[in-house]
Amino acid sequence: MVDTLISIDDNIAHDREQVTMIMCSPKMQNIVTWSNKDNSAVCWCVSDNQQKLEPKHKISLENNKKYNNCDKYFVYSKHNESELSKNFGDIKNYFTVSDDKFVSMPFEKIKEEDEIKVVTKDDNSKINDVERIKVGIFNFETGKNLFLNLPYSEIIVETLAFLDGDKLIMISKEPLYRIYIFTQGNNEFIHQSTIKMETYNEQIFLSNGKLFIYDGILGSITKWDINTLKFEAYFLFDNSFDVDNMKLSDNGALLFVYGKKREDNLHKDPYPCISIYSAEHGNKFTACKYHDKTVIIDAVNLIASDIGARLLIVDHKKNEEEKKYQYHLCDPFAPYISKENYVKADKLFEDFEAKSSEIFENKFILKNDKIVGFNKSGTLVIKKLIPDNWIFYLRDTLKDSNRIFISSASEKIIDLIVKCKETTEEATTDVYKEYPKKYFVTWTLKNENMNIFLTAEFKNGETKTDSKTDSKTDSKTDSKTDSKTDSKTDSIQIVSESYINSVKDVKGFVKECDCLDNDDLVMVTDLGVLIWTFNIKNKKIELNYRWDDEGNSWGCDKKKLIKLFYEIDEKFDENNFDKKILKKKKSYFFPPPSYISMIRYNHAHSQSPPPKDDRFFFNELIEKHINNKFFLILYGQKLIEDIIKEDEETLLRKVLNGCIKQIENDEETLNTQIFKIFSQSITEIFKNNLSFFEDFVIQISFLCVLKVEKKDQVLNHLNHYQNYSSLSELTHLESLFDTIYISFLYQKFTTSNPYIKYINSLYEKIISKFKPRIPPQIFLMFPLPNFAAYDEKVENDKKVENDEKVENDKNVENDSFLKKLFKPRASPFIKIDNSTFYDTWNGEALINFKWNTFGRNYYLAIWLLYLVFSSSFIIVATLSDYISWQCQKILLIITAVLGFWHLLLEIHTGINMFIELGSAILASYYMMVTGDSAPVSEWVSSEDLIIMALMIFFSFFILTYLMNLFIGILGSLLGDTKDNHLAYLKLKKEIIEEIELFYLSSSQKRNYKWFPYTFYYSVHISELRKFISEINSNDWEESTKPIITKVMKAIKDEKQESEADKIQKIYKTQESEAVQIQKIQKMLNKVMEKFDIQFSEEDDN
Repeated sequence: MVDTLISIDDNIAHDREQVTMIMCSPKMQNIVTWSNKDNSAVCWCVSDNQQKLEPKHKISLENNKKYNNCDKYFVYSKHNESELSKNFGDIKNYFTVSDDKFVSMPFEKIKEEDEIKVVTKDDNSKINDVERIKVGIFNFETGKNLFLNLPYSEIIVETLAFLDGDKLIMISKEPLYRIYIFTQGNNEFIHQSTIKMETYNEQIFLSNGKLFIYDGILGSITKWDINTLKFEAYFLFDNSFDVDNMKLSDNGALLFVYGKKREDNLHKDPYPCISIYSAEHGNKFTACKYHDKTVIIDAVNLIASDIGARLLIVDHKKNEEEKKYQYHLCDPFAPYISKENYVKADKLFEDFEAKSSEIFENKFILKNDKIVGFNKSGTLVIKKLIPDNWIFYLRDTLKDSNRIFISSASEKIIDLIVKCKETTEEATTDVYKEYPKKYFVTWTLKNENMNIFLTAEFKNGETKTDSKTDSKTDSKTDSKTDSKTDSKTDSIQIVSESYINSVKDVKGFVKECDCLDNDDLVMVTDLGVLIWTFNIKNKKIELNYRWDDEGNSWGCDKKKLIKLFYEIDEKFDENNFDKKILKKKKSYFFPPPSYISMIRYNHAHSQSPPPKDDRFFFNELIEKHINNKFFLILYGQKLIEDIIKEDEETLLRKVLNGCIKQIENDEETLNTQIFKIFSQSITEIFKNNLSFFEDFVIQISFLCVLKVEKKDQVLNHLNHYQNYSSLSELTHLESLFDTIYISFLYQKFTTSNPYIKYINSLYEKIISKFKPRIPPQIFLMFPLPNFAAYDEKVENDKKVENDEKVENDKNVENDSFLKKLFKPRASPFIKIDNSTFYDTWNGEALINFKWNTFGRNYYLAIWLLYLVFSSSFIIVATLSDYISWQCQKILLIITAVLGFWHLLLEIHTGINMFIELGSAILASYYMMVTGDSAPVSEWVSSEDLIIMALMIFFSFFILTYLMNLFIGILGSLLGDTKDNHLAYLKLKKEIIEEIELFYLSSSQKRNYKWFPYTFYYSVHISELRKFISEINSNDWEESTKPIITKVMKAIKDEKQESEADKIQKIYKTQESEAVQIQKIQKMLNKVMEKFDIQFSEEDDN
């Protein structure tokens, strides 16, 4: 592992003591160092092979006066104090470099106003000097700063970064929350667009070109594509933590969020925590919790992501006399990461030393498995962080025995699939042999007596290997081991009974076989591709993965198997296979297993030696994937889809129980994202298994409890909580308003003005006296993600699955105009019409959310239009003798236009019923008689005219009976409050459905504020207690009951918190009273002193 030295030129380069910060460009083509001592930046260019760095350019603010200090050549940033940088403070949010050698850096600090004291009756505060930093974009090759085509005269940036390509992004929170996008021109950056944020209390993080918005109140994180402004994923973090940072892994597969627990009335231990999420799905894989409040997390990185993924954590303790950085590795996909699972990784950094006076992330860059920083000799180097034989290094040098995920194993699997195509029947005997262990497990495959036996022998001992010996040859020579070894063995028979009884030759069952670097065994068979693993805890061989072409015959289509892993062209020929023609892997993880064939053909596998019981490996695999969070997160959606196709309700309920178990085990974070696997197939579940659907929506009613510290909103029961952040490009009118506000109003009415601040404080005090009392309440999250939204990604995935000729995803904009007009896409909210669901609080809260967000306004607007239409017609029809012809023409035009519009909507609504003459007649009849055409469907007229006639006669004769029956039951119905409320909700839902389908445009359906991924709503504790009493009573009518363990704990915590608040108020009252007593005591002392003086004077006289 040779260091690549950076040649130092005293006139250009910085030494270690000079460097304040190191940054790299997005593609790591340029590295730049900043020195606070001489206010200079040095750029090192990385060659194409990334083996040599050379200092090329230097920009010094003291010696170089080429920069332009005029307006439009800089933006402002607030001065953030830092002990390491006295001149410009902390510059890490805007000090960055592009791949084209442009750098954003500070060049001047200014003060805007003097200190001003603001004195009020209860407050004596002051406004300090406002210090701002001028930030410019410099070209390293010319040394000049570039012209910035700014949309306004002044922008105050919070964060600045270069994106891939030629784009520059600026994030501003003051005076308005805006994101500005610039593109590179000729020696300038041109303003391209402005993006608005809907709310102002979020934190924004940029990582790998993605935008992450964190709502600290809800604990929600939304991921956005900054180029398309499309929502991509949703994450849930613990809102009782303060987030220090969040970042994507270098390959974009994982999201790391780390922060520190806040101290409150219930938690006195502010420990740090790291949460690890799937960047694509939003589900949380695991969490690392440090129950030590002195620990400070400095850096988190995913290293060796393809060849043996490990999470690298850098931290230190703040109470130590001399700060010492510690380096640990752990499995990023383990269910829970405890301190015992950490592996010390100091040896990876033995050539480097982070000093106690330095901030690790300011002096070292960890990216793409490389490290850039100063070594112990003080030389700036770039070095490969992980050794070549990484897994052997983990096992042998670092003594890491944790499970290893190897993404690159996909290549070996594809090699075996292609190789078995060329293998002859005689060559299959080569697979029946012993496969030398890579590290711990030795696999043996034998063909005996029409059976194939697989044996695994696990040995865990300290391997004493000659450093010069290669790991592969070492495994063959059986390296020396310690006398104390832990040995475990298991043997199984892997051929199914049906295969043995078939005409197939058992010897040819296994085509190819090989051992993976993580000690798993991959096998290409007539049953597809199998991956076996040895479970150390249970001492058993287990089936981990299985893929096939989901066909109905033995053997697999090799092309379909390859297509599971990689994107390939239709002209792909597996007989002339070349890895270079593979486009890219479909996912960082392995593709979903072929569950449908395992459910359909659950063959018994006889195990040897007897008398052990037969094992069902397919069942075991499915059970394992249900109970393991890692598999459930990645493959749960495919598993549910296949279960629904095979109509296996028992398995469906097992998946539900597995999800509930995962949620209940996670005590702190609201990890209900796992229900997304049900939400994406909820329509099919509703159609195919109504009983399970009803039990499902009832059981999960109270599982998603949100902890909120500040409950300052007065909300009605089951009304939504908070506004939800979204991104949208500014319209021309909004841009005009921004210009007026920023250029004129903000300068005069800024809150930093002492008089404005005094007025605001006075206003808050007056308003607070009139605020209504906040009832005790908790908050629930709607548990079905994307249920109420129009998820374009899901629709596109279904299109690709149904049509193999589709090469690129097509979004909703590609639908034809007529298709949008007459057959608009519907969300699950519209497709599912079930009284049980909308009788739950989740269903009612969803209807209330949609109604309050947009439904009410549209409903009133529709009524207004209908009122104008009917009024115009009535006036022109009845008062034509009293109004002029000109007015009549206007009224007739209004009547015609609105009438045509209403007619179009009616046709739009019933388009499916009026395609054919028969269904049109029947639908018209039902609409006239009952007011509803729902009982009619197209098949009635198009396939069986006799049924259509019978329906008409039956409806006619039954109508008289029904009308009389209706009169008799009307009174009792009016007295049933519950049924009336349910009917009211159903009516509101129907109105909202019509508005969504026929009044909202495609862009409005993508409005994240109206159609969020999920939402939160208020539940009054008084109402909740009543409902819990009803659940626990004998009068409960439903077939199942909601799970109330989480909500009962929330009620208990709410009570404890309210009692703690009362104690806190009493304590504050006592403090204020003590202060008053002290003041009175001082006054009494002064009075007593005066009396003493008077008495002494009288005595003297």
